[in-house]
Amino acid sequence: MIYFILSKVMNCIKFLIVYLYSTLLSPIILLIIQPSLHLITTSSLFNINCYNYLIIALGIRPTIIKDEPLIDSGFILANHRCWVDFAYDPYFTNASILGRKIAFYAVYMFYILGCISNRMILFTRGNSSRKQIYDLMDNNINNYQNGRVVFYPEGTRQNYLHLNNKDDLCDKLKKGLLKEIYMRNQYPVQLFISSNKELAMNEKQLFINYGMNIKSILSKSIHPKDYPNFEMFLDEICIVWYDAWTRAYTDS
Repeated sequence: MIYFILSKVMNCIKFLIVYLYSTLLSPIILLIIQPSLHLITTSSLFNINCYNYLIIALGIRPTIIKDEPLIDSGFILANHRCWVDFAYDPYFTNASILGRKIAFYAVYMFYILGCISNRMILFTRGNSSRKQIYDLMDNNINNYQNGRVVFYPEGTRQNYLHLNNKDDLCDKLKKGLLKEIYMRNQYPVQLFISSNKELAMNEKQLFINYGMNIKSILSKSIHPKDYPNFEMFLDEICIVWYDAWTRAYTDS
């Protein structure tokens, strides 16, 4: 019993150290030294901090399987598991990230770096329509260098360990923004589905696991113009997502 309590306390301490390092110490150091180091551009600050967090602090060992090359411009659909998502998904897809303001306030200086680097697109749930959110993403794609935006169609963090089929997955997705993407017919989507992100660092249970293997699948691109109606577009997303999820969680 004592060992269990001590282990829990030590894990909480390690969690706190990594949390403070990635959300306060590393961002502040980067902001201080950036003006004197001409090789570090403002736009690269976010990537450097993500590297410090993911690779140095957490020791994550990524395996990324690409069914197709990364799209030049468009939307990356990722699975939402934990705070690690906010660094892992935009870092490895070289994308900006869409999210609620309240979620990013929990990682404040990390969020500041993202804003300075034009890598974060923020909205307030209940105050922004899907058209307004799409316009924010479209503006980011057109005005900043990476040309991609990652977002989470599941809407909130999920902890399921099994999916029975693509219909089981489809029930978990929020359709509004996907429908707007289909109706605008401007950009393709590409899936980036990863296993074990929540095992590297979990803010709900306050633990970290250094050196976690994370397996990610970058899917084929799916373009709205190739589907005669939204239902078929959504169905293809669910088919590809289920396949990618199954592969990501196999032998991971």
